[in-house]
Amino acid sequence: MVVKVGFLKLGNIGSATLIEFLLDERAERKDLDVRVISSGAKLSLEQGEEIVKKLLEFDPQLIILTSPNATLPAPSKVRERIKEANKPCINVSDNPGKGAIEHIESLGQGYIIVEADSMLGARREFLDPIEMAIFNSDIIKVLAVTGVFNALYTEIDKVLQQIKDKKDIKLPKIILDKHKAIAYSTLTNPYAISKAIAAYEISSKVSDLTVEACFKLKDWERYTLLASAAHEMMRYASKLADEAREMDKGSDSLRRKPHYDDGTILIKQRLIEKPRREEFVVEAKEVLNRIPLRLQKELSDKLLALLLESQNLSKIEADTQRKIVSKLREEKLDDPEVLESLILASLKAEKERFSSLLRELHCFDALKMVEGI
Repeated sequence: MVVKVGFLKLGNIGSATLIEFLLDERAERKDLDVRVISSGAKLSLEQGEEIVKKLLEFDPQLIILTSPNATLPAPSKVRERIKEANKPCINVSDNPGKGAIEHIESLGQGYIIVEADSMLGARREFLDPIEMAIFNSDIIKVLAVTGVFNALYTEIDKVLQQIKDKKDIKLPKIILDKHKAIAYSTLTNPYAISKAIAAYEISSKVSDLTVEACFKLKDWERYTLLASAAHEMMRYASKLADEAREMDKGSDSLRRKPHYDDGTILIKQRLIEKPRREEFVVEAKEVLNRIPLRLQKELSDKLLALLLESQNLSKIEADTQRKIVSKLREEKLDDPEVLESLILASLKAEKERFSSLLRELHCFDALKMVEGI
């Protein structure tokens, strides 16, 4: 089934810049038909009315509405038009958008509010096209690394799957603070996570300065300095986010979650390994972990550890993984000989990979055993 998705962009926020591409990063998905309509930099009522009318001509099955400050007249009116058209809608907005939650919920719509999606320093004395572009490049990196982009495509994908399965649609209602955002991220190193939290928190505070610079201060020298200071904060937040990702890359533990062409989210955690379906990895690990402890003692501790360890399990090709799990389901797990034969069979199927791995781990007794298969 192909789902028609419409993205309606009123003005710009960091979360909106790449949102449609997060769903189809390699342009290979066969289950989506996407249209994007934008009002450009402005978000007047007239533009909102015009572009929602154009988007509804596409007859989308799901609409993603992005805008700064969802309480403004234009996004509020557009939401109402979408409701009148009886289309499910997810509102994506920045921190001031919290004020629109009651209105959004009254229309039966969903929302994702991103606290760290701060506005830039929009003062003529400071902001030129290049400064605007640099600020957006910095905030994109912060939102990408800290889990915001993960949250966006994960939650939208859930709704798309509900539509494909013809189930009742449950729209997200999420305020992404630093804790919720990081929970969606793919970071694993505790130090990397702490850097990402710092980046998110700094990015969230940028709007304190830009709001003061753009709407409260009248002295042009003071608001120019404050706008510049806010952009310096975002630059350092981006730097922290980059450092966080580099830490996980350095330990070869960075999780990647690409889409398959049917929309399924795959997962991998080593650079040199194939991505696989996340639900299979969880299922396989659960089955393998059901092996009785008394039997584990009768087997080679190192060989069993290799099989049970999720990172090492991923080194087995997907087809071999399926066969192992299938056999473990069919065979008697209380029979040590059956269990050992299955483990040895899996090692034999991936003999070269496991031999290389065992050398790296200095498991020489196990290496002799594998090479003797």
